[in-house]
Amino acid sequence: MTATDKTTLKSYFNTNDIPTETQFADFIDTIGILTLGVAASNASDSSKGRADYICDGVNDEVQIQAAIDALPASGGKIVFSEGTFICAKGGARAIDPVMNYCMTIDQTDGKLWLDGMGRATIFKLADGQDANTPIVLVQGLTADKRLSSTLITGIEFDGNETGQVASWVDFGLVTAIYSDEVTLDRCYLHSSPHQSFHFLRNCLYCRITNNRVESNSVHTGAATEVPNIIIAGNDFRDDLAVTTGSLISLVANADIGVVSEKCSVQNNIFTGGFVQLTLSGAKHCTVFGNLFRDVTDLNSVALKLEFFNSIIADYNCLENMICANVFENIRDGIYVTGDASNGSLRNHIVNNQIIEGAGVGLSYGILQSGAASLANYYAGNRIVGANLPISIAAGTAIVEHNIGYVTESYGATSVADGGTISHGLAATPTVVIVTTSVADEYAAVTALAATNFTVALTKHDGSAGTTQTIYWRAYI
Repeated sequence: MTATDKTTLKSYFNTNDIPTETQFADFIDTIGILTLGVAASNASDSSKGRADYICDGVNDEVQIQAAIDALPASGGKIVFSEGTFICAKGGARAIDPVMNYCMTIDQTDGKLWLDGMGRATIFKLADGQDANTPIVLVQGLTADKRLSSTLITGIEFDGNETGQVASWVDFGLVTAIYSDEVTLDRCYLHSSPHQSFHFLRNCLYCRITNNRVESNSVHTGAATEVPNIIIAGNDFRDDLAVTTGSLISLVANADIGVVSEKCSVQNNIFTGGFVQLTLSGAKHCTVFGNLFRDVTDLNSVALKLEFFNSIIADYNCLENMICANVFENIRDGIYVTGDASNGSLRNHIVNNQIIEGAGVGLSYGILQSGAASLANYYAGNRIVGANLPISIAAGTAIVEHNIGYVTESYGATSVADGGTISHGLAATPTVVIVTTSVADEYAAVTALAATNFTVALTKHDGSAGTTQTIYWRAYI
């Protein structure tokens, strides 16, 4: 507390006068965080007795919004009781992007913390809501971003997918727009009509950590269109045999020219679904230490790198680091894709384990396609049981030192003139270097094949050379 603050407090309370309402409000702003309690209609009597607001179980967004609005300009904390809060449309964002909401936190609010009791605290979307109605919308404006931090912890978000009749398009149960430092931690998000969470329009320094997210629809489970986001320690799953969408998508936002850049996806578990993680036009992101498992559809893939827009070259997927992940019991592992003009460039895919499981055959470990997919680097990966461990169908790549896909080999083999040597590579070598063991004799490679190469041995006079040990090294 500063000296000025202390002087102000003394002027309020070191007096015989009764402090005014305004003075009390100033006092609250001075001492810092204010905590308000909100109780569900089915909370215990004890919880209701401690609460500042008690919900009716019908339009609980009214009491929750009232608590948010009652906080001082400096912000504060809302503590939620056990029980179910039924939330319906409470308002609408009239400017682009147009969106409804149950509760909103906007750029005029201070630092805010919404804190529940884990899965004992449930925010449930009411039946029959209008399309695009997040339960919580954290929002700023293009020229007036929300800069105060927002922390949402310990709440179960139930999207009540079967209770909705409208066609949902582009929203998450928790959505952030033009807002920095939004953190979603230790929450459970499920049954969303479209997405579980959606961060878009240039939100910075956001965190999605330690949540359980279930995508039970045919849509994308969650999406970010923002830079500098950390997605860590979450459990993402989809138990349905869906054939579209991705559990998580890091994409670009063409409307304002912002891409998912310098993001980190680390130490998450992905289970089920059609595509588990998509990097679409993402740049300089890291995907590290995740577990991808149980992706069984015939056309499914665990991790996909792709360009975002076929017209704008800046939306190529480039210079991302995919490292130290485990892929298990999946149909296809990593797909790096492009077309003739746009693609995935200079990505490093290194030191991953891609392992066939008991439930489904591993079709390919790593597949690259598209002539514009250039200069990608695949090294140190361990691929077990794949029909095609690594396939570079188009574009350019450096492939080396992978287990399960041998790209270089060497040996010492006894062979006669015109004999063959088995090289053990995954494909026909492009370079073979041979050295003789008999002085004054020469060796040359006369043919390359998928499994061996042919050696001609000659003496100085041109006659056939001696049967001898040839020292060789071969590369794809």
